[in-house]
Amino acid sequence: MHRLLPGSVSFLALAFLLSGLNALTPQFSFAQEHPTDSKGMDISVAAGYVNLSPDSGPSRDNGFTAQANVTRYFGDLPVAPSFELRGVYGSGPAVTERTVLAGFRAQSHFRSFYPYIDFLGGLGSIVYATDPTPGDHEDSGFAYSYGGGVDINVTGPFQLKLDLQRQHWNLGENSYFAPNGGDYILTPTVFTLGVVYRIPFKPHFGGQ
Repeated sequence: MHRLLPGSVSFLALAFLLSGLNALTPQFSFAQEHPTDSKGMDISVAAGYVNLSPDSGPSRDNGFTAQANVTRYFGDLPVAPSFELRGVYGSGPAVTERTVLAGFRAQSHFRSFYPYIDFLGGLGSIVYATDPTPGDHEDSGFAYSYGGGVDINVTGPFQLKLDLQRQHWNLGENSYFAPNGGDYILTPTVFTLGVVYRIPFKPHFGGQ
């Protein structure tokens, strides 16, 4: 079994990053309208409810997500690239699943809608309510996620988030879950309903 990184440590790291982003924001002058009006950059943080199909039992699990994004705009180009960091926690009667993923997102903008697609990679860990074998309480391994969603302007800098992801986990060799050989693979799906706080800004150059 793999033991890479405890989920609690991963989420503390994510919380530290979010607090750091919040501390940096006073250094920038804020735009009043859409982030594309500045033709520069923006950062956003998001949190929300997740409904997760763990792919390790019949139930659907509930949980939460925390996310941070840095988006760069290039003039009038219709697609803006983002770097994204995302943590997901889901818990149910059979298992608790946690992921911490980072990667890239491509976002567009149509009126009040910001549709996007993304691809993320990182770590996933699963904790079993009942150990499948003695001493086998937790597994962890490489995970990646792909999907998309839309952020919808609501009021001021706040947006509503709708998001759907398909995850792919590789937990390595496991004689209990993969008795015929090969790696133990999970493919959870994650639906998110959340709130985004978007912070558009223009960096200060040359004292301007």
